[in-house]
Amino acid sequence: MRRRRASAFGLLLRAAAGLVAALVLGGCVTRGPEPSPFPESLLLTDYTSWFAVDIAGNRALIESVLSEVEGDLGGVVSRTERIVGGLRLIPGAPAEFSAVAAGDFPRGGVQFALRSNRAFERLSTDVDGSRTIYYRQLESPVQLAIPAPDLIYISTGRVLEMLHPRPPAELDMSPEVYRELRRVGTAGGGDAVVIFDDPGRGVLESLGVDAGPLPLTRIALSVSNVDDEALELGGSFTMRSARDAALFGRIGRLFVIVFVRSLGLDSNAAQANAEIVVDGAKVVFSGIPMGREELSAAIGRITGGQ
Repeated sequence: MRRRRASAFGLLLRAAAGLVAALVLGGCVTRGPEPSPFPESLLLTDYTSWFAVDIAGNRALIESVLSEVEGDLGGVVSRTERIVGGLRLIPGAPAEFSAVAAGDFPRGGVQFALRSNRAFERLSTDVDGSRTIYYRQLESPVQLAIPAPDLIYISTGRVLEMLHPRPPAELDMSPEVYRELRRVGTAGGGDAVVIFDDPGRGVLESLGVDAGPLPLTRIALSVSNVDDEALELGGSFTMRSARDAALFGRIGRLFVIVFVRSLGLDSNAAQANAEIVVDGAKVVFSGIPMGREELSAAIGRITGGQ
């Protein structure tokens, strides 16, 4: 049987799973400095898709969703405040990503546990004249580094770039994308977001949705936690111009329903609850109900893990 290519989400989860034992072995430590308020500034900027998750405000939900995909990741979730990253999903090729996790990590304990773990290879590089340690997972292209007690870098092969000095990401990426990532965890910003930048149509085609001649430039999906069980899906389709958005808005509800169905969600519930408005070049939708199992399935469909 032909081996299915690993999704970026699956690789990220396997890397996180490899860190669980390290974080547990690191034990209890005095809490270090507060996490960097803007881990988005540390991102590499040449990806075509992006994600951000507010973990601190949604630990129980995230542990539940991730456990359905990759087992017990509580050791990572309990110490992580926020994770942001860039993705490159290329049909027929390995998925690529780089992510920054901000939290409270026992640096010495994690490094000791990783050094003792045969699944990881310990490597070093020179950063500004100082020897810096990083790790490579032997059975995947994933690399890890702990540059500070409040940060972990995770990447499919680009940790060295992440470790070396570079301009803040906001100087080199779309201002709108940066703002969307930063808004996660704030009022009205949702608890998680994934953004598919230029063209976004490839994502629709992979889901079996016929995008046709639509002048799409960006798709953003956000998830908000309503209560212990209920979630809401929202997002936007960004067009080339306000005129394109106004024209698309006339069939926007039908397209949103088709899109929601492609994610495995209840299209009848979406039909009854979706709110759709045109805002400049965007067609914005909100209020679509979803459950935890539906969220897990939707993540798999989007990233190619199902």
